[in-house]
Amino acid sequence: MSERSLHDILHGTIRVPLDIDVRLNIALESAEALAYLHSETASGILHGDVKPSNILLDDNFSPKILRMAPRKHIDYYIISGINYIDPLYLTTGLFTTKSETYSFGLVLLELITRKEASREWVGNFRASNYGQKGATELFDSDIVEPRNLVVLDSLTGLILECLENLDERPTMTYVARRLRETKDSLKILVEGGVPSRAIY
Repeated sequence: MSERSLHDILHGTIRVPLDIDVRLNIALESAEALAYLHSETASGILHGDVKPSNILLDDNFSPKILRMAPRKHIDYYIISGINYIDPLYLTTGLFTTKSETYSFGLVLLELITRKEASREWVGNFRASNYGQKGATELFDSDIVEPRNLVVLDSLTGLILECLENLDERPTMTYVARRLRETKDSLKILVEGGVPSRAIY
């Protein structure tokens, strides 16, 4: 793919500028692809290795999710992306569509912070929100501007939902719908002005 992977774009040696619209498109189209695998195929398909290096980007930064692992080899693929794996899997061996919701939450986190996922980084992000400090200082400085704050608040809330305990996590269908709504709200903000984030 001409623009390499999402990991390359976010963390490569040459900094590639990405505005909030492009990031939302990448997130939305990737979420829709996973939702399709989970819910629209005959038996439901697990990808097995959801992480930025498996999301490839074309000339228009449109994502294509790298071919999923065969189910019988899923353990091998999971170990290859240990930082993106649901902690519950590491303790129980249980791997479900909600495990991939967790992994996708980390992809979203990287998209808005431009920091590589790690247990420590995730802990800092969650603590900044649960302590009601907000996470503005953790966002990528390229996208911290008044018109984006409402959208970033919405994405932060969605990420925290994805990182919840298994039973409280949303499905990827729900995640895709929320991202679509967030994208639509950004369009309204651009066309109609920027409201206070306090009324969102």
